[in-house]
Amino acid sequence: MKLCDLCRLIPIEKPPSLPKTYLDNGPQTQGGDLLFIEYRDENNPPPQGFGYHHYPSESQLKESAKTCDLCRLIYDEFTRIITKMPWPSRDDGFFITARETNQQGFLVWIFGEKGNIRRVGAFGAGVRNGAGSLSSIFRGHPIHKDSSDQTASNIVKQWVQHCTQHHTLCGPPEGLNAPLPSRVIDVGTSPGEAKLIETHGTMKGYYTSLSYSWGIPPHSYKLTRSNLSTYKSAIKFSDEIPRTIVDAIDLTRLLGIRYIWVDALCIMQDSDTDWGNESAKMLNYYGNAYLTISAAASDSSYKGIFNKRDTPPTTVIPFISESGSEGILTISTLDPDKENTQADYYILAGNPIVDRAWTLQERILSTRTLIYAKDQMYYECNEHFLSEDGLLVHGCGSSIDPKTKKLEFFSTTEKQNLREMWNNLVQDYGEREMYNPDNDIFVAISGLAEKLGTLFKDDTYVAGLWKTELLQLLFWSSANGGPPLQDVWPPVKYRAPSWSWASIKGTICNPDDRIYSSEMYATYVDHKVTLKEENHPYGRISDAYITLNVPKLVHLQLIGSPRQGGKWALWEDPTKKIISVDLTWDSDTWASPQLESLDMYALVLARNVPPKEESSTEIYYLCLLVTPVSGRTSCCRIGTVWLEEHAMGNHAPRYTDKSEYVDVTLI
Repeated sequence: MKLCDLCRLIPIEKPPSLPKTYLDNGPQTQGGDLLFIEYRDENNPPPQGFGYHHYPSESQLKESAKTCDLCRLIYDEFTRIITKMPWPSRDDGFFITARETNQQGFLVWIFGEKGNIRRVGAFGAGVRNGAGSLSSIFRGHPIHKDSSDQTASNIVKQWVQHCTQHHTLCGPPEGLNAPLPSRVIDVGTSPGEAKLIETHGTMKGYYTSLSYSWGIPPHSYKLTRSNLSTYKSAIKFSDEIPRTIVDAIDLTRLLGIRYIWVDALCIMQDSDTDWGNESAKMLNYYGNAYLTISAAASDSSYKGIFNKRDTPPTTVIPFISESGSEGILTISTLDPDKENTQADYYILAGNPIVDRAWTLQERILSTRTLIYAKDQMYYECNEHFLSEDGLLVHGCGSSIDPKTKKLEFFSTTEKQNLREMWNNLVQDYGEREMYNPDNDIFVAISGLAEKLGTLFKDDTYVAGLWKTELLQLLFWSSANGGPPLQDVWPPVKYRAPSWSWASIKGTICNPDDRIYSSEMYATYVDHKVTLKEENHPYGRISDAYITLNVPKLVHLQLIGSPRQGGKWALWEDPTKKIISVDLTWDSDTWASPQLESLDMYALVLARNVPPKEESSTEIYYLCLLVTPVSGRTSCCRIGTVWLEEHAMGNHAPRYTDKSEYVDVTLI
């Protein structure tokens, strides 16, 4: 634990900030590596130094690294990063500043060319669990290889205890009076004692819930009608053990909680009735859980929760705080990619849990979540997001509780915009995997929809959209296509109405913002949604339609192949003048010849006039691309299209001419 004089004087507790002229400019990155941050001040030359001045040259740092443990850590990280930088740097010394968002630890910089600076190291500061008085100053801990060891378990207990004692927004709203789910697992007092309990809606208390990836079928451990009585006596796993579930049971017991809810073992998987009834309760099951355990790093229920982590390069140093507290401080290197954009810590990119559709609502509905990720453990609740190595961000990422504040990563405004959040969640949801989308597409997000339905006053949920903004929300688009076109209705496997984002597979793009500022030509007339379970208005659908009053449909002809970015002209125009400027396809038309043989129309939703401050004078009609359905007096949505008013000439619809308006039903 040897330190040189310069390292001994580093103000680790409160490092100086970067100059504002650097902070105001976004970093330039390449392949995840930070290349430089430019100095932007036309009136003043770049500074000759900033922050805490460390060694003035690379050679001096290298020499000190032979005897100083912290210099060795800094130099090793510097040499690892500098080899990836494409341009030479000036050997003008090393400068130390605070991390972004005032996180504990520090950054090391060097000068590049023309006043830009390059980060050559990011370091976190923490203490070993129970390491005396410094633990009241530094919240981070060194990351151990095994996330199931006693040190990690103690950290988890501290996190949960602090949250339960100090956070008023976290935990089941009814506390100990929260009703238990219809079935829970009693974890017992020692391994091997777990059994299934049917509560019949009369039991209350604390329980944990598990959020995880099932993995590829088959799954031999699920609850069925045939093994219900056996599981009520004891849950004994034979053959291949579902390690993730066993770990969650053990962790629940370690935390002193008696019950856990696991979907595979608490919902009868061979009963469509039980599955439909229980899947309708996700809002309550995750929202009332004392704690949700997230097996983020595991892609299968057989892989387990407690993964082996890569431990970062670390050193320990003696440290005396500003208040005089003494102890041993651990300095560890941090992931440069995540330090470029600290929101990446929250996003959990690269962890299988974020690829599964069901786990999106499981994370958001929970008020406390313990996350076992690939790199480290995280704790997320309604009041903050915390990492094992000490990152702390106040707020909540995507909470549906209107009392929560936005996570500081994403906004400086305090309150969540719930409608905006719903649109963004749908976009995220569409990118995730689902093994049975025809059955699950609405159910796996129904808990979120149900909660928002209670918050959106006097609004109605309409197959994934909201009635208040229905006309605007219809203008969603697809980024990468979906299932093949259906020229008969209903399709063999009904999933969702064609006008709902739930009808396609893949990334959903939110409606273009211009639809909200446009003059609406379409008006709502009627809708009907036929549910598979009448008691679950946010769940599975067997049929649905909406009727709109719109200008007479514009008959179109396709010019060119959709594979080459086909455009549209008026059907009756022999000159085939292009009138479209943009379109998206909801179906996989790039590989399907069906589109070229369909009768296609533009259904006008709105007319967009550019603001006066813009130089553009072009006026567009924002339309749905639709086709009549064989045997039905209705249409199926195919995509969206923008039509140019000037190019349409006398065929452009007029808002005042209501004689040209018709009722159109979309299915």
